[in-house]
Amino acid sequence: FASCENRMPPLTHSVGIDLGTTYSCISYLNPQGQPITLPNEEGELTAPSVVLIDGSDVIVGTEALRNAVSHPDRVIQHAKRYMGDTQKSWTVDGQRYTPVDVSAFVIRKLLDGAESRLGPIKHAVITVPAQFSDIQRQWTSEAGRLAGLERVDIINEPVAAALCHVLGEGNWFAEIANDQTVMVFDLGGGTFDLSLVRYNKDKVTVVASGGDLNLGG
Repeated sequence: FASCENRMPPLTHSVGIDLGTTYSCISYLNPQGQPITLPNEEGELTAPSVVLIDGSDVIVGTEALRNAVSHPDRVIQHAKRYMGDTQKSWTVDGQRYTPVDVSAFVIRKLLDGAESRLGPIKHAVITVPAQFSDIQRQWTSEAGRLAGLERVDIINEPVAAALCHVLGEGNWFAEIANDQTVMVFDLGGGTFDLSLVRYNKDKVTVVASGGDLNLGG
């Protein structure tokens, strides 16, 4: 029995990641089904989506943001705005970094903090704007895999907000008798989204969505 127990795979957790233009965070569901935001290794619940390339070191978060003025040639910000743009990249010390690379650094930073509390993480759901194209969604998934995840699922940000609205009231889909429509405003640090979301006991659907990937703050 002991030998069989030793061969069992380690317990892993699934998490949700808000990969933001300016700030990012990571959460998981506790045994009671409540979402808990996990702090990073510096104890922060949100981390700036900023990357500093310092020689062979990659620094993500508040420390990177502090260097944005003094070392702008080594600091990369707002990578989310360029997801899907094959022409956009940053070069530091002769090394080229794509939006996928930068996003992977941010995700890895979040995972490091979460894994110190939960253990290994191989699956994550990452939120994206409803107006993200297929290639932008593919690049987001690729960033997650580059960060070490084995499985990455994508969910629209307004859908996630609608789910929070429903479940936050203590309801489950089976308990919703009538279709309901909700207007979701996402006032992000780097983007602005406005979505009309309809939900019932079977599904959540984005009826219409608009926004600006360069408007936020």
